[in-house]
Amino acid sequence: MAFFSHDSHAASDIKCRRLIWRFGMDGYGRWWLLCELLAAAEGHSLPFGDDEDALILAETLRFSGAGSSDESIALDECRKFVEGLVDIGLLSVIPDGGIESERMTRNAEYFGKNRANGAKGGRPKKKGSETDGCRQRKPERKPSV
Repeated sequence: MAFFSHDSHAASDIKCRRLIWRFGMDGYGRWWLLCELLAAAEGHSLPFGDDEDALILAETLRFSGAGSSDESIALDECRKFVEGLVDIGLLSVIPDGGIESERMTRNAEYFGKNRANGAKGGRPKKKGSETDGCRQRKPERKPSV
């Protein structure tokens, strides 16, 4: 999905307010980066079932220690962040251990349906009608004498 909705008042939403209270503005920025990752991912979910998946996400979200010799710090910080997002209700864990945002999935379905409907075009033409461009042609009448 190349686009996703970001309300101009998102920071006022109770879930985002909890996010900011728990993780600060760094967490808020990480949340929106995570939304971008989810929007771009196939199925709008990300793998998070094992340490390698968590370390990849930790590095992407720039948790300290990611890519260094002490990756356990980054792994712990990332897991706490994701657990916090699940607790707040911004993310959910899917059966394979991955993570998703129900709102992102709902938005993707909505925009996907609208895109598909738009591709169908306007109303179909009536049977037997002749058209001239966009206007329907009226039958010619002979002048009455």
